[in-house]
Amino acid sequence: PLCKTGSPTESDKNSTDTPLAPVDHVFWAGDLNYRVDATRETADKLTASGDLEALLLHDQLRNVLRQGGAFSGMREARITFQPTYKYDSDSDVFDSSAKQRIPSWTDRILYKAETASLVEIVAYDSVQDIRISDHRPVFADFRVRVCMGTGATVTSNEMGETTSQVCGIM
Repeated sequence: PLCKTGSPTESDKNSTDTPLAPVDHVFWAGDLNYRVDATRETADKLTASGDLEALLLHDQLRNVLRQGGAFSGMREARITFQPTYKYDSDSDVFDSSAKQRIPSWTDRILYKAETASLVEIVAYDSVQDIRISDHRPVFADFRVRVCMGTGATVTSNEMGETTSQVCGIM
């Protein structure tokens, strides 16, 4: 089925795969702190030339997702924006301190859907004009098909009062 229906099944409840098994959608966003495993020289060269795909080959999170490690089953939209970390304060210059941190995409948005067709990625980008941090914020716009299930009944218009296993965010 496209969506889980009603209450979680016993196999969902007892799943050892992940505590997220009995849900239709998961969105995980934040500074996940995964870095690029490349030299600063290589990262600067690839960033300056706009060859982000070559730089992403060295991305730790992408490699972990591919290997099925942390965030197993989660996906990420295609990255088409410059690394979001580490910038000099109030500038577009990557870290010029003595540490010379390697430009990386530490700020990420991952998602998981019971069925891939339930989530459409409208946009995934960074906001390069916001320079109040050594990070650049990222955002994603998703179009999500929400499944209410067959047994969902709402007993009140007030949030939090329901007799179903369905979560509503308004």
